[in-house]
Amino acid sequence: MRRSVYLIFIFSQFFSYAGADTLIDICDRGAFSDEIVLQTGAISCEAVSSEKMAKIEKLDYYGNGFDSIPAHAFQGLDSLQSLYLSHNNFTDLPEKLFQGLKSLKAIGLAGNKLENIPGQLFNGLNALEHISLTGNNIVSFEETTFQNLPKLQVLYIDQNQLTTLPEKLFEGSTALVRLYAGENQITNLPENLFKDLSHLKLIAIWGQSLFDLPEGLFNGLTSLEEIYFQGNYIQKIYPNTFKNLPSLKTLELGGNNISEIPEKAFSELSSLTAIGLSDNALTTLPENSFWESTMLSIINLDSNQIEYLPQNLFQGLVNLKSVYLVGNQLSNLPDELFKDVRPDLFVWLNANNFTEIPLKPLRYLYNTKKICLYRNQITHIPDNAFKGFPLLEIIEIDQNLLTTISENAFQGLLSLKNISLEDNQLTFIHENAFKGLENISKIGLANNKLDKLPTSIFQGLSSLGKITLGGNNFHSISRREYGLSPKLNIDGVAALP
Repeated sequence: MRRSVYLIFIFSQFFSYAGADTLIDICDRGAFSDEIVLQTGAISCEAVSSEKMAKIEKLDYYGNGFDSIPAHAFQGLDSLQSLYLSHNNFTDLPEKLFQGLKSLKAIGLAGNKLENIPGQLFNGLNALEHISLTGNNIVSFEETTFQNLPKLQVLYIDQNQLTTLPEKLFEGSTALVRLYAGENQITNLPENLFKDLSHLKLIAIWGQSLFDLPEGLFNGLTSLEEIYFQGNYIQKIYPNTFKNLPSLKTLELGGNNISEIPEKAFSELSSLTAIGLSDNALTTLPENSFWESTMLSIINLDSNQIEYLPQNLFQGLVNLKSVYLVGNQLSNLPDELFKDVRPDLFVWLNANNFTEIPLKPLRYLYNTKKICLYRNQITHIPDNAFKGFPLLEIIEIDQNLLTTISENAFQGLLSLKNISLEDNQLTFIHENAFKGLENISKIGLANNKLDKLPTSIFQGLSSLGKITLGGNNFHSISRREYGLSPKLNIDGVAALP
């Protein structure tokens, strides 16, 4: 009797233990079992329990060199939230690989060799928020690939071989916030691709072969804040392409083939702070292009073919901080161009066709700290040209056609720190040209035609730290003769005692 009671006790204890911590054989999952063993704290794959497996929240197989994966590799991982399989050598994946991972929030598959993604691979992953497929060889997606993922917020499909995206690719995945699809070979986008994605804040489809943006592509995207479509072949902007986007802050269209902007194309973008139109084929813009976009801070028009800007182009843009006009065909500016802007606006006018400094339009920028006019055709600097700019710190007029610098060219600029006059045709600089520039730290005079400098030209410049003199008609300078400190950096010529 006692023996029977004892055996019953032993068996009850065994079944109680087994029920609490059931062992599960994961050894047939190959190398993928190693990380599971590590996360459970078991001594081997034979010793892993289903209960401990069910508590694993993260698995990381980044860069392990795997080229295949068992279909059941992740079965039983009921609490798994993050799974990283990036930078391996996978060429394909089992369709049911993620089946049952009801808690999964993030999947990383970047940097593999995937060519196709099974249409049901992510099916049923209702907690999934983040997918990365960057840097694979994917040529297309099935229409169902990203459908009905109610919590999907961030999707990376950039750096693949995609040529198009199915119209209903995101149907039912209305929580999508950020889409990165750059550096593919996409030639067209369906007009309804983003339909019902009212939470979408960022679309990045740069570096493609896109020739067109359908006029209704962004319809209904009232939460959209950032658009990046640079580096495509877009030739035309339709009048209503960017209408009704009240939250849009950044619009990047640089590096396309846009030759014309419709009237009021961006004027209703009330939240817009930055617009990029560089590296296109623009010759001018309508004067009302930006009207009502009063939050604009940055306008980039670099590397176009702009010959003319309308007088009222910047009307009402009181928050404008930077205007980039480098590499155009401008030879003059309207006198009142900057009448409405803030007086500390930075304007980059490099690499244009100016033959003289456009002082009349620049007079409104009396608090600017930088005037950039290098690579133009400016032949002289008028006396007191910069007198109305008390906060000016940098003047760049290198790569022009200057031959002389007068006594009063820079007088009174007590804030000036850097003057660059390199790569001109200078043969003469007045001995008092830099007199009184008590904060000047760098003077660039390299690559001119100077035979000699007045010996007193640098005297009294206590903040001067560097001068560049190479490429002129003299090869040395005496520190003692010119009163130069031993600590002063003299570049391009021999610094004699």
